[in-house]
Amino acid sequence: MCIGVGRSGTTWIYKLLDSHKDISMALGKDTNYFNNFYRTHSIDWYHKQFSTQKNYKIFGEVSNNYYFNEGIAERIFKYNPKTKLIFCIREPLDLLLTIKSFADRRSLKFHSVEDFLQTPIVNIMGQAIPNSEESRDATTVFQSLFFDSYLINFLKFFPKENIYLFKYEDL
Repeated sequence: MCIGVGRSGTTWIYKLLDSHKDISMALGKDTNYFNNFYRTHSIDWYHKQFSTQKNYKIFGEVSNNYYFNEGIAERIFKYNPKTKLIFCIREPLDLLLTIKSFADRRSLKFHSVEDFLQTPIVNIMGQAIPNSEESRDATTVFQSLFFDSYLINFLKFFPKENIYLFKYEDL
């Protein structure tokens, strides 16, 4: 499972893993099962998000939405305590600049730097989850830069050997 804020390399990781013959990636990024749809969809629904046409050895998904809420790490662990996690991270200043560039390309306007930093990240990235009750919907651009505070939630459940930090700058 690959987790990371938007603009940190998650799409690249998704495409790379999806091209591997032994890996069945979810049919699209962000199934949102562990942060939102677990309430309304069965585990069978989640399993149907993956191709089973071949004998895949590994199943995976990529999400920009799984690191904001403390309960997600526990839900993933209860589903499969052997899950391997890839966290996509990026230097905070570079991440901030690319988020701003993305906002500019979408013609989003801000009154000030403070206004930009306090904007919910979903308003810029366009990843709002309909009817979501998760705290990620209010996570600001500034808060999204501190991946370490979100990683701590996963370290409460998963051993370090199950977690790999992928640095965007190493691409």
